[in-house]
Parts: sequence; C-alpha cells; structure tokens
Amino acid sequence: MGWLWAEKWPSGTTVKAAFAKLDTASMLSRIGIFGLPAPGSCIEGYAAAGGFDYPLTDALDPGQTLTLSGPGGDITLRAEGAGRYTATGVNLSTGTYTLSNGQGGRDIGAFVATIELKQPLTWPNISGEPAAVPNFQWTGGDPNGFALVNTTIRNDFGQSLSLCTAPGSARFFSIGGVFADVSVAGGRFGVLRVDEGFGMLSLFRFAAPGLDVGLAGTVQFHNRKATFN
Repeated sequence: MGWLWAEKWPSGTTVKAAFAKLDTASMLSRIGIFGLPAPGSCIEGYAAAGGFDYPLTDALDPGQTLTLSGPGGDITLRAEGAGRYTATGVNLSTGTYTLSNGQGGRDIGAFVATIELKQPLTWPNISGEPAAVPNFQWTGGDPNGFALVNTTIRNDFGQSLSLCTAPGSARFFSIGGVFADVSVAGGRFGVLRVDEGFGMLSLFRFAAPGLDVGLAGTVQFHNRKATFN
C-alpha cells in the first residue's frame, strides 16, 4: 500500500508519504480504531503521550527520495525511516501536483501520481470554543470530497483523536456531544488542550509497479484551539 498525505494548516503545511505491506484495518487498530467513519459519523482513537505515528513493520522501498512538483516548483520528500518520507514547512498553493520517485526503488517501480489541492471550504461559524459549538456549516470546497473534523484532546497522560466526516455537498454537519465525553488516559487530571481542525478532504488513487493500492489525500484545514483547566 502507498499513501500520500498533504495537509495545509494556518501554521504551515506538511507532506507525508508511506509505503508498506499494510492493510487499513491493522493500521487503524493500533490506535483503537476498528473501522472507518461513514459519512455523517465519527470515530475515536487513543494514543499514549507522544503522538500517533508508529513504525512500519513491513516497509516497502520506492527509492531514496520523492519529488512533489507543482505551481511553486519542486519539493523533495526525504526518508525519515523505512518506508516513510516527509517535507515540512513548505508552502503549497491551490493547484495540481505530481509526485514522482525517479527510477524507483527495490520494491516499487517508477511512478508519477497526480493530485490536486482544491479550493478550501469557507467556515462561517468558526468562532467559539472547540466542542462548545458542535454544528459545522460551510460553503465552497470540493463537492465530491468529504468535510473532515479532526480533533485532538490531550493532557500529560495521553491523547485522544476524533475524526468526523460528512459529504462535501451536505453543507451542514452536527457532531452532537461526541467530544464532551472524551476522556484521556489518567481520567480528567491535568490541563486539557483541545485542537480542532475543519477542512475539505479530497481523495485520489494512483498506480505503481509493486503496489496493490495507491491512495492520496489533500486537505486545507481551518483551526481553533482551547485549553480547559
């Protein structure tokens, strides 16, 4: 499986890629998620303090570096471990991009994947604290994509991740009280920090020699944060 992920936040942009012998269910079960959220629903997962990144046990080699080419020129994704590549602090503008791996690597042959960073959605009711305003309204964005609410709640003991989705054409989504009852390891001890992103996810497929499945996702997030003592 090959996976490319480009996410743009107000604070900066991160592009990641991963290649491994891995099924989606096994990957999600590592953080307590045993299924994908149907549009209009949410899932939750948990990780100990430190993050949600896990080493790939059966990594695949697509080559030494990957290159993302687009409106602003070329960006190099460098290996940060077996099967993992990343570029941070980059500036991606709306437009079409290609990801290529040159001559390929030991496990995966040469490929060129095309993705698009589409116009972000507009979030009229962005004001208010995360979880206190559970209704999401939006205009614009990719009507064929998915509105994505990405919320992380953390304290000194651990962190909980909630993902909620809705069809991009819906224009309205209510998450109810899903975040109000989220607890982090250690109970309700310590300061809770809530970081909430809301954006439009566009999905793409790509093919490469040596890969059964190639998926790519792009999203431009709006962001709001809160601290609860």
